[in-house]
Amino acid sequence: MGFYPPLLAALLVLLSFSASWGEENSISLYLKAGELEEAGDYKAAADILKRLVKTEKSAHIYTRLGELLLASGDGDGAVKLLEEAEKAFPGEPYFKFTLGQLYEFHKKDREAAYRYYSAAAGLSPEPQYRLAAARVLEASGKYGDALDIMNGLIESGAAASYYSDRGRIYQRMGERDKAVADLKKAVDMDGDMPAMLRLADIYLSENNRAEAKKILESITERGQNLILPELKLGEIYKEEKDYGKAIELYSSVADRLEGRDRAAVLKQMGSLQYETGDYDNASRTFEWVTELTPEDSMSAYFAGYIYEYLGETEKARDIYEKALKIHPSYAQLLKRMAVIYMLDDKPGEAWKYLERIDPVERDVDYYLICGEIWSMRKDHNKAALVLMEGLNENPTDTGILYSLAMQYEFLKERDKAVETVKKAIGIEPDNPVFQNFLGYVYADMGVNLDEAYSLISKALEKDPVNPAYLDSMAWVLFKKKDYEKALEYGEKALKAMPGDPEVSSHVKAIKEKLGK
Repeated sequence: MGFYPPLLAALLVLLSFSASWGEENSISLYLKAGELEEAGDYKAAADILKRLVKTEKSAHIYTRLGELLLASGDGDGAVKLLEEAEKAFPGEPYFKFTLGQLYEFHKKDREAAYRYYSAAAGLSPEPQYRLAAARVLEASGKYGDALDIMNGLIESGAAASYYSDRGRIYQRMGERDKAVADLKKAVDMDGDMPAMLRLADIYLSENNRAEAKKILESITERGQNLILPELKLGEIYKEEKDYGKAIELYSSVADRLEGRDRAAVLKQMGSLQYETGDYDNASRTFEWVTELTPEDSMSAYFAGYIYEYLGETEKARDIYEKALKIHPSYAQLLKRMAVIYMLDDKPGEAWKYLERIDPVERDVDYYLICGEIWSMRKDHNKAALVLMEGLNENPTDTGILYSLAMQYEFLKERDKAVETVKKAIGIEPDNPVFQNFLGYVYADMGVNLDEAYSLISKALEKDPVNPAYLDSMAWVLFKKKDYEKALEYGEKALKAMPGDPEVSSHVKAIKEKLGK
């Protein structure tokens, strides 16, 4: 609302008013308007001052009434009133300046705004009037005229803000070097904050992160809690993989924000925590996001998924269920719930969630989960059928191919298993899982043993301590009658998976051949 004179000064002004209102004189009306203003009833206060201004042609009353009209949302009324005041007080630059502001921001009429600003500047040497005129010219694309005004201001008395504003104009004109020179001068003179921000933007646009970083760190060190520069600095830290500093900065910014703004920053922080392997904090951060924005199902998915990874399935289940109450058909959440119940050995409950997924959203993961549920129920025929359905829609997906090969293996249809996993290897020739699977099947069938040995050797090169690969190597060596070496691999596998029935049976068979 601007600056109002204290009560004593106001009373002194009003002593000159007439008392022609009977019992309700000018002073009582003025004070009543003040009470209404304090109570936030700007319209009622303005209505009272409208009565006063009819008889009391005071610049003070015009000023107060104009401010009240603006506060009540009556911009057009303020324009009309101040046009009247400007005519009544032609030598007063304030009314011309305020009209310029109204035409600039309320009426969106820059030409009229410029006329009023120029008229105000003609009556007073105050720089604010010329600065406003330059601003309107700049916004209108009249950079040369705006520069003339800024040059005059700088000649009359250099100030950091003048160089900052002129640098901005040069920047818009594409005069990069002149802009940087002015902005640097503004920073050197007075640490001008707008100049620092513009310099940082110029350096960022040029991908000069080192210079931008220096400026943004300087801004942050001032402790002025400017959110945008800190977020830009966080992006630089992230690009430089200085995740610790980025997370620290995002945490500080998030603490100063609320609602969706805070949630947006927390999501960036949570992503970095996840990327750095800090899963405990990442899960909590994404959970905070879901509390701030319950409708953000993707964040609920991330939070729950990380909790699953940490083994806190009950926590994950709770987060998923809350999110599903808002978005009951969100496929990602439904699939995760199905997985949780599947791992709890409750395939019936898992099916309830899978059945809620819209057919158009039944992707690769959906078919893999369905196949696994049927496999858990030992119905490998149905598992194979659903995976074949998924393969029809996703013919090059190696995940489905491998899972289907596994079902054929369970069904003892080894020719189909071999044919299917070969398709997967054709797509991903260096995948050790596929190499090991085919190598083991060959070994168990007693065919293509040299190829089997080669395939399993390649798998072990990528993962030398994988117990499944070690067991496969033991078995192919057994079939090649290299029992001593077979036992060496078999015992390594058994040490990694003690009590595993298949590995144990392989080691037993090898020892029998060795007479042990």
